[in-house]
Amino acid sequence: MSALFRLRAAGRTARLAALAGVIVWYLASATTIDLIRGALHLAGRAFPALNDATNILQSGKIAPGPLAFAEALSVVAVLLVTLLLVLHARRRNDGPLSGALLDATNMRRPVSRWAGMAPGALCGFASIMVVFGAEAACGGYHVVLAPGSVAMHLASLALFALGFLLVGVNEELGTRGYIQNALSDAVGFMPAALITSLWFGLEHVLGRDPLIGAVQVVEFALFSCGVLWLTGSLRFMIGFHAAWDWGQTAFFGTNDSGYPALGSLFRSTATGSDLVSGGAVGPEGGLPAMIFWTVLMVVPYGLAARRAHGTKSITI
Repeated sequence: MSALFRLRAAGRTARLAALAGVIVWYLASATTIDLIRGALHLAGRAFPALNDATNILQSGKIAPGPLAFAEALSVVAVLLVTLLLVLHARRRNDGPLSGALLDATNMRRPVSRWAGMAPGALCGFASIMVVFGAEAACGGYHVVLAPGSVAMHLASLALFALGFLLVGVNEELGTRGYIQNALSDAVGFMPAALITSLWFGLEHVLGRDPLIGAVQVVEFALFSCGVLWLTGSLRFMIGFHAAWDWGQTAFFGTNDSGYPALGSLFRSTATGSDLVSGGAVGPEGGLPAMIFWTVLMVVPYGLAARRAHGTKSITI
């Protein structure tokens, strides 16, 4: 059996320690975000310019401002908490700490130059092009060019790219970084992937996604875990995730997991059945998206199975 699908025979103590680490990570990350917000508020009192800048970002006067601000806080919190947990785990080790944080966050260099963020972004944008194109072809969307100057559109696209890069870093590190790493040590990679993927889907169900949208989110998460196994890094999926969301919101101007698009290059109006277009959720909630991800989800695991049997496989 491939190591990917093998249940790790860890002891009860190791599994409890992994569970405790996950709980501590989540609680500490949420607390750290609140502490950072509080620190910014206090700093804003002393430095009015900083207060004005944060208020502008959160007001929405700049289209991706609230998104970028919230995701930046989360990224800082995730990295800080992960670093502290790594330092705590290695405290009694006299050896160097080199690589420990990269291992814990799954941000080490990929096994192939084709597995970096840029190739991931190209694949992510191509994927949303396929999904949205299928939904539009089935009468799900009416697309028009949004009004505005070329300079305005270019600036908006660039700002959204930065915002969604932060989304990719935050969601991939937050779900498939330290958490995936810790659970894999306790129960094995694939059981850990199932746990983190179901949790990722539950977060979206508790948010704005209906059941069909949550199913697609779970499939996306399982695909991400499979790519992580193949490449040894989250960099590909950070680029993929960012471009997938950027394509929906900034390029096509559709809702993304229920959140409306503002300042997009195109304006896309859902005109057909919600089963096709995803309705208020956006393309992710449509049946074509679920079919697409059902197929794509199995690709990395098929490649992993071929690799385990000694056959030549494609390097992602």
